[in-house]
Amino acid sequence: MNGKRRLLIIGAVALAAIAVAPASAQTGRIVGLLVPLPGDPIAEVEDINASGVAVGASYKSGHTDRRPVRWAPNGDVTALGLPPGQTTGFATGITTSGTVVGGSGDRPVRWAPDGTITELPLPADEVTCWARAAHDTGGVVGTCSWTENTYLWAPDGQVIRLAPLPGDVRARVTDVNANGTAVGWSEVDNFLRYPVKWDRYGTVSRLGGLPGQAFGINDKGEVAGQVNISDGLPPHGNKQYAVRWTEYGTMTNLGAAPGSTTPLASGAGINEDGTVVGNVVTDDRRQLGARWSVNGTFSELHPINPPDPDESTMAEAISDNGVVVGRSAGKAVRWTGYR
Repeated sequence: MNGKRRLLIIGAVALAAIAVAPASAQTGRIVGLLVPLPGDPIAEVEDINASGVAVGASYKSGHTDRRPVRWAPNGDVTALGLPPGQTTGFATGITTSGTVVGGSGDRPVRWAPDGTITELPLPADEVTCWARAAHDTGGVVGTCSWTENTYLWAPDGQVIRLAPLPGDVRARVTDVNANGTAVGWSEVDNFLRYPVKWDRYGTVSRLGGLPGQAFGINDKGEVAGQVNISDGLPPHGNKQYAVRWTEYGTMTNLGAAPGSTTPLASGAGINEDGTVVGNVVTDDRRQLGARWSVNGTFSELHPINPPDPDESTMAEAISDNGVVVGRSAGKAVRWTGYR
């Protein structure tokens, strides 16, 4: 399921004992670059579906002059159309059927598999919104920038606000599954965040008791994300681990970079068999894309230029057949197979 999941350090709680899943240093191999549109210097990939179709944006220049794109399984890149009067846009998620979501101008946008463009309605009192993720039967989720409210555009046409936990000031949604269950986080005023999920009616509940964030959910209800634990030595004592929650809320700590003395890791996305992808930071401050198998085995995602010890990688999403998309050396890439 959908990813877009950066490493984010948040507030901490008292030291808690959590069992860590087994780790190994297997390495993924890159099968190809995901090239930008002709003439564009760079692209970013955000999501991939079970058919191997990936989506993201191709940049002409800067951070805002971008166009939504789709990559076929063979790597061919195609520009998605834009709503009338718009010149820029971006894609953030793709469903099993090939429906794509994202944003253009101030509106959340949905592209049907045949390319038909639908601008989703702005909720009352909102000015600028964008779609974050979608599911063929679960609807579309997204965020509005001025109010920082989050919403579910349900399949029946309802627009449901996904409120933060009681007493919290804001929330952010990151993914949605077939049942309309969405995940993300709820934020306290001091930037302390807790992982949460919302049911299809918008009722919010916390995932466990530790601070953290949820980034991906599969159709079984399993969730990928991260939690923070404190060893009592702030500001450098906080430890951040990639985790997976079952549909019942039981958490497995997937760990961080093998051998790290200052753990910093996050799960980004999860597929239907429970494989998680995400990112870890090593003690020498390199960021590496990572994959955790169902039994918790860790695999590093290999960079484009393996002789370069300083090159970073980042995983964004994983398909149901195990293809991972993300970045290496600032370029959009996809990985498959593990050696």
